Amino acid sequence: MATQTETLMAGAVAEEYDRHDDASMEVIFQDDRNLTSKVSLLDSVVSGFFDSNMHRGKRYSLDDLLTHSTYYPRYFGYQHLSIPYLGTVFTVAGKDYDWVNLELANNGFEYHNCSFGVEISRHNGTNWTSLNPTQALEWFPGLVAASKPHFKSACVFYNYSQQRLDIKLYPKKGSKAMLITFERGYPDRQTDRQTDRNCLPELGHCLWQ
Repeated sequence: MATQTETLMAGAVAEEYDRHDDASMEVIFQDDRNLTSKVSLLDSVVSGFFDSNMHRGKRYSLDDLLTHSTYYPRYFGYQHLSIPYLGTVFTVAGKDYDWVNLELANNGFEYHNCSFGVEISRHNGTNWTSLNPTQALEWFPGLVAASKPHFKSACVFYNYSQQRLDIKLYPKKGSKAMLITFERGYPDRQTDRQTDRNCLPELGHCLWQ
């Protein structure tokens, strides 16, 4: 019987690229004994977002994000390992369907620089590599479990120079696609937001108290 990951990822690469050279996570982290803990960190970031996100007093489920996404960025506070972060959610109109973009901080995930697979161009840049989606998403059990009802397949991309790992989730018929981006980010500092609240935009300066 196929696992959840195998079912979700079946035919994933053919959705966007007809490729047979997808790299594995072991190739990237071939000398790293802490592979499991490092990659599972990203899955816990996703889980932390869905468990704790808040936008204007409301928590959004994956259903909510797909149903009520907007074409302008919205900022969601969330917690990961008890540290507050801001995630960004916005929608892009694609050729075949709308893409809900979810940008999350990688919380110290370490990227490895190595040569593997065949480089591809995407996002108007180079140095991207397509990872084997079935193998890569075995490290994301929380994401796979949450995604299975909404998506039929996925592609996973890695870029050391941009310090990014992207997961593209392709929708079942009549739904929206999702792009989850892990990139460098910093904790959401409460002091900065308090300073913002003391600013009067029409005066162009802050009234310090």
